[in-house]
Amino acid sequence: MRSEDALQLRNVSKTMRGKELINNISLAVRPGEIYGLLGPEGAGKTTMVRMITGLASITSGDVLIGGHSVITDRSKALSGLGVVLGGDGFYPFMSGIQAMKQYGRMTGAGCGERIHELLSLFGLEAVMHRKISSYTAEQRRRLAIAQALLHRPSVLIIDDPLLGLKGESAEIIYHEICSLSRREQLAVVLTGGLDSGLDQRCDRSGFIAGGCIAAEQPAARRASGRQKVVTSFEVSDPAKAASLLYHSGFISLDHSVVTIEADKEQLPELMSTLTRHQVGILQIRQEAGALEEIYGHLNEGVHG
Repeated sequence: MRSEDALQLRNVSKTMRGKELINNISLAVRPGEIYGLLGPEGAGKTTMVRMITGLASITSGDVLIGGHSVITDRSKALSGLGVVLGGDGFYPFMSGIQAMKQYGRMTGAGCGERIHELLSLFGLEAVMHRKISSYTAEQRRRLAIAQALLHRPSVLIIDDPLLGLKGESAEIIYHEICSLSRREQLAVVLTGGLDSGLDQRCDRSGFIAGGCIAAEQPAARRASGRQKVVTSFEVSDPAKAASLLYHSGFISLDHSVVTIEADKEQLPELMSTLTRHQVGILQIRQEAGALEEIYGHLNEGVHG
């Protein structure tokens, strides 16, 4: 991790009622980067978002936003954060522009041209004087994103960005978020399921399973379609195996199966590493395939 990272998670863990929900996660997002946090329901995505945004306590570790700790410098850290969660919390009797102005006063962002710029950017100028109660789910989602950007945060988190958006609308929103990210050097974190397609839209994506970042891959690697040897190990200790193989072409952790993409020549040494650390190998399966196919298999496993 570098001091210039916009968002840092440093060995973050969360335990509740004796159960470990998040297990020693570290990650960093740079200014101008879009990071996808992917995983099935219950994997720990929402818990991570709640800890980053200060809505849930951190058992150990720390979260830094713009270099400020959410634990020791909470107010300063959260002032650099824009958040869009599932529920928008708008007052239905307000108009869109009234909601934006109210948020501007609350955050100190003011009520200037930035409001009109964002409403225009997200296609809400024509309805900005209407009551929010008359908005479609898509328009409410657009307004929520615009509001989260009003105070020019350094980090924007959108939990389930596809919520309320379909087809062309989703494409437009992604385009605008990407443009803003580059133009304003905004670090963006998008969370979603395995079938969300976020892995192809983000600069990097992390796959979370069992409260751990089980795999992290850049978009260019996923999109390259290189035919490498994909090997799945069914193991006795999947969490330990995932940790040992993390830097060896790791793709995923799914129940007791760890999947990697690596050169054939690497496999004997990787197997030796597992056995040397008392991880039993119960079954090995190999196939040649692109990463998109593996994500597809994971998705089938989640929904099957």
